[in-house]
Amino acid sequence: LQPDTWCFNAVLSAYANAADPEGARATLANFEARAAEECPNAAPDLVSYNTLMLACARGGRPAEAEAAFQKLLARGLVPNEVSYSTAISAHARAGNAAAAQGWLDKMTAAGIAPDAVAFNAACSAHARLGDAAAALRCVDAMRAAGVEPTASTHAILVNALVKAGQLDAA
Repeated sequence: LQPDTWCFNAVLSAYANAADPEGARATLANFEARAAEECPNAAPDLVSYNTLMLACARGGRPAEAEAAFQKLLARGLVPNEVSYSTAISAHARAGNAAAAQGWLDKMTAAGIAPDAVAFNAACSAHARLGDAAAALRCVDAMRAAGVEPTASTHAILVNALVKAGQLDAA
């Protein structure tokens, strides 16, 4: 038996769940090498690169998530909402609200409509910094885009307001 794309992606997912970007990167490198030599019917796909990005995001390595995004582009793959949302989340987890917001803007510029996951990730980046005004602007943009705030959105706003010392508004 030869491993196929699904098998490699399952291993990548395990590394992402363990927040292990090194393991995911090594697995993808192995996958790229073996696909070319031993598994002609298997090749890294968008799921492979999105999963590497997720491992990097969970491992606190937003620059590496961006590098994986660039690699998927170099492979001729077209990023989807998961690709962009993962980049947003990577920066949000690292506390870089400006970069998270920038990726949300890139998503929109690419013609991909952000969903609640993307907006919530960007809003949470602002909330982590206690920037309630930016978090509220993010939610306003969410509503303007026709995306309904979720229970998570409201929790993010409460967190932002509490961190900003605006307990009465929370």
